[in-house]
Amino acid sequence: MHELHALKRDVFYKLMNAAGRVYIHVRHSDNVDLGRRGFKGDENERGIVLVLNSGMRVEWNEHGIDCTIVFGTTPEKCFIPSEDVVSVYSPELGVQYICDPAGIDEGDGPDEEPEAGDEHGAKVIKVDFTSKRKKRPGTGGPQK
Repeated sequence: MHELHALKRDVFYKLMNAAGRVYIHVRHSDNVDLGRRGFKGDENERGIVLVLNSGMRVEWNEHGIDCTIVFGTTPEKCFIPSEDVVSVYSPELGVQYICDPAGIDEGDGPDEEPEAGDEHGAKVIKVDFTSKRKKRPGTGGPQK
């Protein structure tokens, strides 16, 4: 498996294990199979964001993601090639991994330039994981 695809898969599973659900942004491609639903409207230009959760049977193998996704009330057998996954993220954890060497324009992503990239063109984005929550009195821990 290509190293970049393996990294996307590893990030996906780590986020799934930590948060129970993961969002993936998938670019429009003839290789993406969303069942009868397919891409609609501006998804042909912008792609589609899919939410996968730990209750679903999801298999990310060397070729991509095999899963069944329910759109509305209709389950669709889907296949998403690894190379068409633009980003993997978890709002609950405040983590986002963006990797789209072929499709990233200067206007995409964060306003700041990435601090580093790899030989595949992947962007590296700094994420501040420090909590801004108030400490509970007498415990030193965060307030809920």
